Amino acid sequence: AGSGVHIYADTPGDEKSGKYSLTADGTDVPVIKYSRNGNNFDIARFASADATPEFTVKVQEDINKVAIYPERYYPQEAIKVSADKRSVTFAMSDRLRYAFVMINGGPADQAGKPYLAIINDPPENAEEVPDKNAANVLDFKVFLEKYLQEHPNSEAQQAEAAGTTSGGAAYGAGALVDIGTKDVRFPDKRKMAADDATYALQAALDAIYAEGSAYDTLYFPAGTYVCSGLEIRNRKNKNITIYLEEGALVKNRIQECMQAMEPAIGIWDSENITISGRGIFDGNGVENYKKDRHDAKDSCHQGGVMIVRSSDIVFQDTYVRDAKQWNWESHGSKNCTLNNVKGLTPYNQPWVDGLDMASAQNLTINGALTMGNDDNFASGHYNPSDGFPNTVPGFDQYNRDALEWDTEDSYKVSVSNTLGWSFGGGNGIRLGHDCYGHAMKDYTFENVNTMNFTGGGNGITVQNGLGNKRPYPKYESLTFKNCSFDTTRVGT
Repeated sequence: AGSGVHIYADTPGDEKSGKYSLTADGTDVPVIKYSRNGNNFDIARFASADATPEFTVKVQEDINKVAIYPERYYPQEAIKVSADKRSVTFAMSDRLRYAFVMINGGPADQAGKPYLAIINDPPENAEEVPDKNAANVLDFKVFLEKYLQEHPNSEAQQAEAAGTTSGGAAYGAGALVDIGTKDVRFPDKRKMAADDATYALQAALDAIYAEGSAYDTLYFPAGTYVCSGLEIRNRKNKNITIYLEEGALVKNRIQECMQAMEPAIGIWDSENITISGRGIFDGNGVENYKKDRHDAKDSCHQGGVMIVRSSDIVFQDTYVRDAKQWNWESHGSKNCTLNNVKGLTPYNQPWVDGLDMASAQNLTINGALTMGNDDNFASGHYNPSDGFPNTVPGFDQYNRDALEWDTEDSYKVSVSNTLGWSFGGGNGIRLGHDCYGHAMKDYTFENVNTMNFTGGGNGITVQNGLGNKRPYPKYESLTFKNCSFDTTRVGT
């Protein structure tokens, strides 16, 4: 647009807000309704070089109260309500490219839901956008169509054979059951849809990592790709890029069984990977919960993005929504960077932290907007998958390394320029819940801003483990600079 505001290509399946319309510097910005499990927030996202665009938000009701968060950046005198009480105008603060607008409600009074989250992305660096026609770039849309023609899922998928054991117990052969079946337990598995991209995605990665391959980039053009998530396991010895074009949607299927490990993005024992682009990863968490139980004893812990025992991973602009559990998580990551990332699961479902970086070394988070129902940021919750014991069928297939996710000290963790919201009783920042005696050293939080809605938790909680059950964490240097915690509904 002439104002310099870039409007993103439509994401398949998105529904427009029923409450808000928005302009940024005079340009109409789509507002998307997030209502998979309740409707706490609608989301407006655009890109602009202007860090301080002027917004006008219009609604179809009289505006009696307006609060914009972080509140310290939006004093009431900077917020102008129109004479007809149907619109509000304000300029974005240059301190943060994310904001929450609450009209006729707030943390203490939730009558105004849904609220509005605004995302002002910086412009995408054109020099970093791959040319999908270049010799080093594998176009996944083209690859997928050819792969499914040659390897139909109906011929490739098989249930587990008889005699598979878990915890020393044998059980019979599994069956392939209808996709819509509820509470499917291993060794049974749901049938794959004809367009399921799971096998094709692994084949594409094989082609990139093949010895002598000229490919180093996997490119997702605009469109929808349904799969078990972007799973990257044991991929090393090459620098690669995975790029999602705006308008691309990589969406999780209903997982093959309730024990299956299928986060939106799972990076395991890998290195030197950059994931970038303005497309969207959708974990389909709400629908998965409807189909399968998700108690810790019945299913692997899995989130939106999981970085497990992996190093030199970069996320640039990565947008993940509707996670099954924690939005973003690190378990033994090293030298990883998250720039301008999103974790948007604004629903009241179990264990949805914003950024839960259980253990990490040399981790930098610069820019993040998260929504969940528990802690906005947490670290020091080691071994979060040990609730899935080896007596459960499927343990050996999906969770055999449950006690090996977090095995080292955590240090040099930097978190800056973030805004987080929690539906439930989580904390703004929680440290040291269950460290098994590991050290937590050199944590720095700068311009971290959080708010919680329904009570419980605290602004900042620094724990000494779980009573006498765990050795105390060995803390060294926890620094908080220019942070804010809305404590309207939390303990202290």
